[in-house]
Amino acid sequence: MALTINGKKVLGYALGENEFLNGNGAENLNIFYIGGDNNSEWNHQSFTIDMTKYFSQADVKYSDVQYYQIIVKVFYQDADNNTLENNFRTPLLKRGEINNKRSDNEGSPGAMSVWFTDNTTLAVRTKSDYDDTLGYSYTNLVLAVYGFTSQDVGAGL
Repeated sequence: MALTINGKKVLGYALGENEFLNGNGAENLNIFYIGGDNNSEWNHQSFTIDMTKYFSQADVKYSDVQYYQIIVKVFYQDADNNTLENNFRTPLLKRGEINNKRSDNEGSPGAMSVWFTDNTTLAVRTKSDYDDTLGYSYTNLVLAVYGFTSQDVGAGL
């Protein structure tokens, strides 16, 4: 059984399932865009995000933001200059849960794992099929950070 809002299943994670906050009623949540980054210098397969600025921005907007979802877009270019991308959505992350690895390993075209190594540092590991395919070069990544209040995801988490 998962959290429901307006009769829709919203958040399986509330009871330990590895689900995402998109669709299934997520439009009823008070989810909001916090900020993002665009960087071609990062090693897209293994990097960390200092969440301090995102936590601060979220705290200004809502005092009880404890949950986050990160969307990472990894961009590639082929020999004909066509741009390709992999989009990764993290499962719901709870602020303060150290070493609680969450993963999206569902098939092609890649996978991602994320976890907090301390109170503010989020480790990210991606694996893209494009990394193992000749003719594709990594160009940059874009990340977007979203937050939601504990009220939105239910009590007792």
